[in-house]
Amino acid sequence: MAARGPMARAPGPGTRGADPFASSLPPATATPVPRTIHQTWKTANLPPAWAAARAGCAAMHPGWSHRLWTDADARALIASRFPHVLATYDGYATPVQRADVARYAILAVHGGVYLDMDVVCEKRLDPLLTSNLTLPLTWPSGVSNDVMAAAQGHPFMATLVGHARWAAIGAAWIPSRYARVMLSTGPVYVTLHALFMRDKRAQLRLLPAALYGKYGPRGSRLRGAGVENGALVTHLHGSTWHGGDAAAVAWVGAHRGVAGACVAAGAAAAVASVAAA
Repeated sequence: MAARGPMARAPGPGTRGADPFASSLPPATATPVPRTIHQTWKTANLPPAWAAARAGCAAMHPGWSHRLWTDADARALIASRFPHVLATYDGYATPVQRADVARYAILAVHGGVYLDMDVVCEKRLDPLLTSNLTLPLTWPSGVSNDVMAAAQGHPFMATLVGHARWAAIGAAWIPSRYARVMLSTGPVYVTLHALFMRDKRAQLRLLPAALYGKYGPRGSRLRGAGVENGALVTHLHGSTWHGGDAAAVAWVGAHRGVAGACVAAGAAAAVASVAAA
């Protein structure tokens, strides 16, 4: 029997069945996504493997812009365009939370394609330009945030930045570090918005697992480049945050009541703030 509920499992490679998002999605109406690849890192000095991956993507996309955002660049963007989120941004306990919010802010302001540093381009990324918003289906459920594309000014990305304040309040009570990050800024946070904020996800298109190039059947990780399933990208799987995705989702699944209460707490804080304004 298929999984039910907002975290229903997305079909993996080689499986059949409709994805959990498709039934309520409108037809795509493309707004041009800028031909810009955005990436973020602490400084301009990249680990050799990531520098090589970045250079490979650039060589495959002549005529595109390629921008590397340092931590200082990202904070300056938040301060200038989303000042109401700056205190939350500065107060995050982990750098990955700031990296998450930074990528949403970059796409909200500039549009384009966002890639994590450990992503390797196997093919040209032009298919990501054909819809206002593209997010990758991930395992074991929902969508991820390491490969994304959005038109400039897309409200979904702006909403992810704006709601970060309330998500931080709700997730603060979660004892698991992975789950706290996943719910406050990471893939679970994005998945919940994609599922419940229907007015903000017009023209959302989902990158199939086979093209995402990260997971094989039953969530097995695909290693290295040259995947034979025609993936647009593959993933180096170096010592990155996303090694803990499955553990975090498993924790959320085992503690649905706690996770739901934390999300509700964030929503209540948002309502209280609006009422007091």
